[in-house]
Amino acid sequence: MEVAIRMREPGALRVLFIAGWGRSGSTLLGSILGQLPGFFFGGEIQYIWDRGLLEHWRCGCGNGFDECPTWTAVIREAFGSVSEADAEAMSVWCKRVRTRSIPAMRLGLWRWDAPRWRRDFLDHLSRLYRGIQTVTGCRVIIDGSKDPAYGYALTAIPGLEVDFVHLVRDPRASAYSWWHRAKHRGGTGPEDGRRMRRIAPWKHALHWDAWNLGAEILFSGDGKRYQRAYFEEILASPFPRLTRMVSSLVGKEEVSLPFITDHSVELRPTHSISGNPSRFETGRVELQRDAAWRRGLKPREKLVVEALTWPLMKRYGYLGAKRDTNRHSGKTM
Repeated sequence: MEVAIRMREPGALRVLFIAGWGRSGSTLLGSILGQLPGFFFGGEIQYIWDRGLLEHWRCGCGNGFDECPTWTAVIREAFGSVSEADAEAMSVWCKRVRTRSIPAMRLGLWRWDAPRWRRDFLDHLSRLYRGIQTVTGCRVIIDGSKDPAYGYALTAIPGLEVDFVHLVRDPRASAYSWWHRAKHRGGTGPEDGRRMRRIAPWKHALHWDAWNLGAEILFSGDGKRYQRAYFEEILASPFPRLTRMVSSLVGKEEVSLPFITDHSVELRPTHSISGNPSRFETGRVELQRDAAWRRGLKPREKLVVEALTWPLMKRYGYLGAKRDTNRHSGKTM
């Protein structure tokens, strides 16, 4: 299906950052948008240093990171060699850019010119994203890292334009996914066969609060660069909602969204690093309803999640009939 869109500033280095908490559909959203001409979905780029350069996790294309032609070319373009990328230091620095730093960032107390590691951190990120653009020829890099503090760091890179999609999902549904839905990483890399970590409902609820509130605090003040999207609404009518999402970023140019029907898409492999195992899915993918959390989340778990998240649940319309998550809770995540 085709939609008319136009790039805001042709030739600019642009990033579409998906913010929010895990198991909210960011991998599915990134995979769909990554099919558009000129769009490159890199997965959770924040973790490229440890899970890619150090541990050689599998790329979404099926190759190990060190065997992926695209990523090896990006590293050569950006740094010259793997050793020059300084992956160990970047892995440490990424962990220092944390959610707890958001208040200082919002108040303007977080300086990027000091200490020295922050300058080096931004320099490495700038080289990486520019390397991605040069090698792939893309106009928009889709980053599904989700961490609002990391997304804020990208806005400090000179010459980088960052748009934010704040993706929200019912915390009860994502709590069920984190705690009850067993997921294995799959594939042939060193991470394969290992079960993804589980997060208890109470801990998940606190993270859901912190990351969603952090995204609002840091990004919602810029109405031209920020938009909030609800996973349930996207799955209720994916083609028109994704068309509007893309059109808000770009303007008049014919491109094809990968929809076969109103609720099915045709996906080609992406070069996504880290993320939900659904990043390996290709071919026809049905965007199916999934209300398993209503049956599978225990009453006390549901009560804990609602008690810890109710202010934002109310704000986002999950305490009432505004978002009918029973009818449209989305593809299995």
